[in-house]
Amino acid sequence: MRKDGFTLVELLGVMVILALLMLFAFPKIINQVKSSTNSTDEFTEKLIYNAVDLYLDDNKNMFVKDSEINYCIPLNTLVDNGYLKGPIKLNGSDTDITNLKTVEVSYSGQYDFKLKDNSDCSGSKFFSNGQVVYFDVKNGEKCTNYTSENSEDGYNGIDNATSNQNSCLKFYAFLDNGGYNVNLILDHNIGTETPNKENSNQMGPTIALDTLSSLTSSWQGTSSLRNYTYNSSAGSSSIVSYDAIEYELNYSSMKARFITANEVAKLGNVKNFSETTYDGYLRDVPLNVKGISTSETTNELGWLFDNLSKSTKKSDYYTSSAVHDSYASYWIVSVYYGGSLTYGPSKISATTLGDCYYGIRPVIEVKRNKIS
Repeated sequence: MRKDGFTLVELLGVMVILALLMLFAFPKIINQVKSSTNSTDEFTEKLIYNAVDLYLDDNKNMFVKDSEINYCIPLNTLVDNGYLKGPIKLNGSDTDITNLKTVEVSYSGQYDFKLKDNSDCSGSKFFSNGQVVYFDVKNGEKCTNYTSENSEDGYNGIDNATSNQNSCLKFYAFLDNGGYNVNLILDHNIGTETPNKENSNQMGPTIALDTLSSLTSSWQGTSSLRNYTYNSSAGSSSIVSYDAIEYELNYSSMKARFITANEVAKLGNVKNFSETTYDGYLRDVPLNVKGISTSETTNELGWLFDNLSKSTKKSDYYTSSAVHDSYASYWIVSVYYGGSLTYGPSKISATTLGDCYYGIRPVIEVKRNKIS
């Protein structure tokens, strides 16, 4: 008669069967998990690739298709500009893309990319806003022989006023998007000029543009510039009614340009600002700069106002941009009004020019490999 329960042999047999099942089934389970993770990663990579593709297409003027060129784009740039929605998963888990990851993009007939840590991006160097770059405008190369006298107001790096001055000028990088060129703005004004002869901004700051061109004509090592076009359906202002402001600044043969009002607003984290729609006449746009603004001081933008001062009346410099609802004003960067983007008149008398000092501050674009 059989007793209740299992014999030792039967238990051993069950264990052997279970072991065999695990031996054959476990790898399949592991592979299924890996496959699921890989599928998630592949899907994420496709999302990133599509975002990169759209970003490069929308910003094609900032990138040069060259098989020898690698771009390095932070994923948070894609997120901030609406090309990529987070959170994303990599290696089966949520990834903090805002701090850890960049996309290295290469071009050889078509775009290819690899996810990289910020510290490993094929030698590409990102420049933070306000990062100092010393550039020799006479020889067109990075330099180390800068002296403080090179930052004196009015000095263009070519026409030496003292024996200590040389062509190694101090610039600040800004709005680096990982493209072929890096934006650099000089740390001081190299001249002053009335914008134009007409009491109107519909032709652009033509005289100031000529002065900028003349003072930088001997500079070397700068990249070709894109023309700046301003076109705004401005409607009417409190002074005069007109249909639109429309002009183009021809930078194609120039070595330097003006910063734009949109660029300044972006640096100051000004929300919902557009130079072609913002109702700016008689309105300042505070940039909340630490040490300058009397209101909330949240932005480390002191470098954008370097070598400007109320007391010396050297307090402003031009942007490329008109104020859309004023027939005779341009956006200017001003320390006089507490560190703000404000309006300046189109036509200025010699007396007014001396009192207010509407300055010319060059922006250049330089190939990344020249300064990295």
